[in-house]
Amino acid sequence: NAAFKRGGDGLVRFEPKPKDVNDVLHALRGLVSLGDNLAPPLWISTEESAASWVMFTNKLVNVETGEEREPTPDLWTHSSLGFEWDTEAECPAWEKFLGEIFPGEDEGGVDQQSIDFLEEWIGYNMTEEIRFHKAAMFIGVKRSGKTTISNIMRALVGDRNYVGLSFNTWMRGEKSTQILLGKRCGVFPDVRLKQGKFYGQTYDGGGLDPRSAEMLLNLTGGDTINVAQLYKEAWLGRLRIKLTLISNEIPNMTDASGVLPTRFVKVHFGQSFYQREDTRLGERLMGELPGIAYRCLLAYRELVKRDEFVQPDSATALEREVLEASDPFTAMIHACFRKDLEGSSTRGLMLDTATAWLTKVARRPDVASTLRVNNIMNRVRAVNGFEHITEGPRPFGGVRPVLGLVIIPKKDREY
Repeated sequence: NAAFKRGGDGLVRFEPKPKDVNDVLHALRGLVSLGDNLAPPLWISTEESAASWVMFTNKLVNVETGEEREPTPDLWTHSSLGFEWDTEAECPAWEKFLGEIFPGEDEGGVDQQSIDFLEEWIGYNMTEEIRFHKAAMFIGVKRSGKTTISNIMRALVGDRNYVGLSFNTWMRGEKSTQILLGKRCGVFPDVRLKQGKFYGQTYDGGGLDPRSAEMLLNLTGGDTINVAQLYKEAWLGRLRIKLTLISNEIPNMTDASGVLPTRFVKVHFGQSFYQREDTRLGERLMGELPGIAYRCLLAYRELVKRDEFVQPDSATALEREVLEASDPFTAMIHACFRKDLEGSSTRGLMLDTATAWLTKVARRPDVASTLRVNNIMNRVRAVNGFEHITEGPRPFGGVRPVLGLVIIPKKDREY
């Protein structure tokens, strides 16, 4: 603003135009660019990754070792947390809250596995890491603490690093996924997927649409993807976002291969506080963010040592229900067949049983129509727990038996 240029016989005030500014920026880019092979978070002086470092308002903290450093411009990062790092901070309201939503038979009367996973997951979301290739699924009754936890996650990672998502819109347009860029934490709240429905003789299984299923696999797998941007070139790279799905219902992931459901660690929320909500709880928890952050990053450090998430035992039934909702054939197997090393059946009986259940109970004639006498045994054998079944010798004048399972009588079936 104080610059001058030659004009006539003297100097006149320089009034820059957009072209002048762009020319300067273009020249600066040529001098300070680090190259396309480098990406944040990064230590500029050494060009080493800083994915294990989290920036607070007062400290830089290595979440794997606990090392602390003073803030420095040598760290290239696009995100920081909006509160101080305090190793002396406490969070009694948070500890009480976790004990109430996850009661159990462990020492202290709590479901420690669910608590441990939750704090490990929150700590993981506070980082730039994506190496564990997992997403989280919070399923349970209404008013059970799921939304409260997502609000704490948002506060801990910061608004700039958080995004709320919907399966109805996130893959609607070519540039819909641009919102994922630069985010650490993405939450699908109150998920409601399309229900299965007959259209004449054609059955639509509903559930997750194929584009969403593909993107979930890409993100949880840490794949390199193209993200279209409005008025910009497409972004190419690995998104560092971790995804959390929240619902009161068992979601149908519509993945007959069974891969997608296994990418989610499931947490069961079984304690409802409906009509007995603590309306001031959120306010108290927000006042304990430094203490909650310290606990969650300590939990994350334990996760790094173990090198894998552990599925809480309290969600074992939930895990099976999610898999069965996504794969009706697996649901049929668990409903109609039982492992029995001394038992036997025949291909014909197995086919009749499977076809009847899929058509009348699951209302999935589309799945039933894929079954044949010559493929039923291999289809059953592909289900976890039934890999052992085999065919026995054919009796004279009889039908060759299938060994290792029995068909559960209709009166004894759970569903």
